[in-house]
Amino acid sequence: GVRYNVLLINTSSGSEQPVDPAATFHNSDCLALGIQSNYDGYLYVLDRGSSGKWDVLLPSKEMTDESNYIKARTTVKAPGQYCFSLDNPPGVEHLYLVLARNPQDVSELNSAIKSNGGATGTSDAQPANAPKIETQMARLEEGMRSRDLKIAKVSKPSAGEPANAVYVVDTSHSASDRIITEIQIRHN
Repeated sequence: GVRYNVLLINTSSGSEQPVDPAATFHNSDCLALGIQSNYDGYLYVLDRGSSGKWDVLLPSKEMTDESNYIKARTTVKAPGQYCFSLDNPPGVEHLYLVLARNPQDVSELNSAIKSNGGATGTSDAQPANAPKIETQMARLEEGMRSRDLKIAKVSKPSAGEPANAVYVVDTSHSASDRIITEIQIRHN
């Protein structure tokens, strides 16, 4: 299982505040995720932006000093030294949080995104044998549908629990190597 919080980052002061993930955010708001897992793993944050463009937010070549490794039962901020800025066009960002036991679990998706620069659809510059983003995401989403994930948002936390925490737990009896959940971020 994994617990996450959406954190609103004040870029002037560096302060962070857990916020309701269902809130409507504003253009240029900067967000991060507070994450805790019950197993060691590798965190990937993928984004299908409001423009339709795909991007790998974590790990990222722009943030080479950021690790995507998470130790069990340790709360980490992702990214630790940066934040994800919401930009035009307004709409819904679809963040996919993937926590995998092995780093290669989403390598094909990462290759697909890099092969066409994140754009959706067909690109003349894309090699014919390059994996398509849509195909790779369909594989990940199929894994989401075929598992018994329980998702619960805690509005009123108990002692020691962060406000607006969301818990995602795999309750299936099958062995699983990753947890995948979608976070929809609305912004105007």
